[in-house]
Amino acid sequence: MCKEINSKDILNKWEEELEDRVFNVYLRDPFLEMNLLILRVGKRPETDLYVRNKIKKAERLRIGVTVFELPEDITQAELNQYLMAADTPTILQLPIPEHLNAEEAMSYLDPKWDVDGLTPIQKAKLVNGDEHALEPATAKGVIRLLENEIALTGKKVAIVSRSPLIGQPLSQMILQRDGVPTILHSKVSDDILRSIMKSSDVVVTGCGKRAIFDASYFDFKGQIIIDCSMARDDDRPGVGDVDKEDILLFTLNKIASGYGHTGPATVLGLMDNVIKCYEILVGVI
Repeated sequence: MCKEINSKDILNKWEEELEDRVFNVYLRDPFLEMNLLILRVGKRPETDLYVRNKIKKAERLRIGVTVFELPEDITQAELNQYLMAADTPTILQLPIPEHLNAEEAMSYLDPKWDVDGLTPIQKAKLVNGDEHALEPATAKGVIRLLENEIALTGKKVAIVSRSPLIGQPLSQMILQRDGVPTILHSKVSDDILRSIMKSSDVVVTGCGKRAIFDASYFDFKGQIIIDCSMARDDDRPGVGDVDKEDILLFTLNKIASGYGHTGPATVLGLMDNVIKCYEILVGVI
């Protein structure tokens, strides 16, 4: 029988480690104030829950949070200026209005405060295996879940995403752990997609489409499946790219999909990066 990964226990242990690291930072500098700045552009009700969860977790870890609301019609130049002026760990809450370019805006943020890992310098640090790199939070959360379930050395990992938040950084992080990543995306034929997914030890998805992968896309047993997407409606809330019920019914794989898995893992990945910023600042690492 397929087994759902016990992400709650994995994440509780991670949070305990983060609490210890916060204590060590404040022990090194008792007058330091750890903070996170969240920049939001316009009203995005679909991101309200994510922001609330970030605030709640940060406060639990004794990290202050400032949420700065910017107008929907802000210009690119104005947004760039806000990022340039940031002097604390900062994220630009995505998505942003279509007339704005997030990559351009992030290039104005001081890389040492880039806790989303999206500035060119942070991306380069990740590729180069720099211990000071700040990896994108979702990719960091996926690695945390995977390493609790499987030794990645020599394992084939199919990543159905090429986004800068999931697929691109995750492929580098898998390589650095001597795994064998394959990036898949919407331009790959279904036959190739099925073949690679079925033959992989690990499958990570991040397509943002509802239940597009049923049990027929996977091997019968032995795989680890991590679903980074989440879609909601009244009939079937909390469904990601993978049809979890189908996997649970027809395979012997292990899966993390839906509520309580990559969502809270992403929040902890962000907190990890905030703490890491201050660890670097005070010389802990």
